[in-house]
Amino acid sequence: MNKKATPFIIIAVIAIFIVLQAFFTVDETEVAIVTTFGEFKTSHTSPGLKMKTPFVDSVTKFDKRLQRVDVPPEALLTSDKKRLSVDAYARYRIINPLVFFKNLTNESTADSRIASIVGSKIREEIAQDTQEEIISAKRESVMSNITTMSNLFEISFAEVQNLDNGLQNSDLSLYTKRDQQDNFSPADNNDIASILTNSLDSEIEIKYYVPLQDIWGVEVIDVRIKRADFPDSVESSIFERMVAERFRKASAFRAEGEEQDKEIRAAVDREVEITLETANGQSAITRGEGEALAIEALADALSSDPEFYGFVRSLEAYEKSLMNDTTVILDPESELFKYLESYTKK
Repeated sequence: MNKKATPFIIIAVIAIFIVLQAFFTVDETEVAIVTTFGEFKTSHTSPGLKMKTPFVDSVTKFDKRLQRVDVPPEALLTSDKKRLSVDAYARYRIINPLVFFKNLTNESTADSRIASIVGSKIREEIAQDTQEEIISAKRESVMSNITTMSNLFEISFAEVQNLDNGLQNSDLSLYTKRDQQDNFSPADNNDIASILTNSLDSEIEIKYYVPLQDIWGVEVIDVRIKRADFPDSVESSIFERMVAERFRKASAFRAEGEEQDKEIRAAVDREVEITLETANGQSAITRGEGEALAIEALADALSSDPEFYGFVRSLEAYEKSLMNDTTVILDPESELFKYLESYTKK
């Protein structure tokens, strides 16, 4: 019984093994291509259970999620002749696994190639922008331009002629540059018509681009600058200039403050002087009015009873002069002695 079952068991094991070899799964995060002895057979970009020829076909899988590649830092010169150390990265996704496998083979090669082309586009773009545009809020448009150009692959005119419909290929992008321009820009309708009719001015330069995904099977989703600083070689001199600038501004603020201090003090002194002069004048007026009233009162007293007024004034003189056992020598005919003499006689 066991001997009869053995062949069936072996056949079943072989069948299971063949079935396992005939099927494979593609994950949600993957794309896969099937090759037969190294030759491309088919590609799979949707997840699920897939089928292949056992022992003959080979399956190569790639991650279709966003991949990040760091661009080596480089010191670049801006359009206003300022040198910046730029450190950037790019994110890309595999769009066409067949083209990717044929031209790049694996992710490591893709990272190297994409870093190279993105670095080249960064150099071209930085050379057209000022330092302020790169380190300010305008950086977003700079990054957008780099991303757009990183998704284009430059080809020669001979390669253009090998394309379907040649210059009229729908995927072909044309960029031109005139003598007075510093950089290439998309060709307008007039330039395109002149290129198609071979009547374009010889002084105008032309560049031909096709989508990067047609060449490498990838799409650059985003390019970002992580850091844009001054190179270490000029950092110390820049710091010294910044310190000198801060000192200059501080000195200007200090001089302005001292000038304002002098103006405020002069205004206060002038106000104090005016106040004191006004008070002294008012005091003199009040004192004069008081003295006038006193004189008027004395005049009234004198006119009403001169004898009594003379007597009171003599008493006041006695009080002030005859103090602390004071000895006074008077002329017998003195007015001051008159009242004392009359009092003694009484």
